[in-house]
Amino acid sequence: MKGEKRALTIAKRLLKVTEELSAIARLCIEEIEGLEAPSEVEMKKEEALIPEKAGPAVKSVAVAKEEPETKEELYFTHQLTGYSGVLAAFEVLDRDICHNGCSLPAAVITAQKRLKRLKEGIGNSPLAGGKRQELENRVNGFMERLESLPQDKSQPCQKTAGTCTIGKGCFASGALKLVDLITEPVPPKNL
Repeated sequence: MKGEKRALTIAKRLLKVTEELSAIARLCIEEIEGLEAPSEVEMKKEEALIPEKAGPAVKSVAVAKEEPETKEELYFTHQLTGYSGVLAAFEVLDRDICHNGCSLPAAVITAQKRLKRLKEGIGNSPLAGGKRQELENRVNGFMERLESLPQDKSQPCQKTAGTCTIGKGCFASGALKLVDLITEPVPPKNL
């Protein structure tokens, strides 16, 4: 009975950590998406700066996002959106307690391997050349960001060393699991 209660308590804590990481990822994704298209407030500020004499020739236009056309393109786009949040979480963790530990480097190395496989899948996909190149460029950008993060797994885990204060969960390994939550559409057969 005690074992079941303990397992339930641990499961609840892990669920809470996962929910918090998911919220962090959503914030990161929203921030990144917010950088792509100007908000209505920014557009109004721009309109206020343009004098009326400029006439209607100068109008601010919202950037329309291009919708993915195929399931393969949608799959790769969703995966890269997930990695965007994961990388943001890794970069934040690197500035915090995980910098001198082994969990963040292990998660970074795993993410690099997964991104390499994803890039190979993009290269083998039937996507149009321009879209394939765009997705590969995004992967390359993510790989560059990962290379700037710690990769030395010889350091002791901060939890084992007794300096980790977040509890039983691990943000570094939990952040990487965010990509596993992206289940739609199913992966193409060439992955």
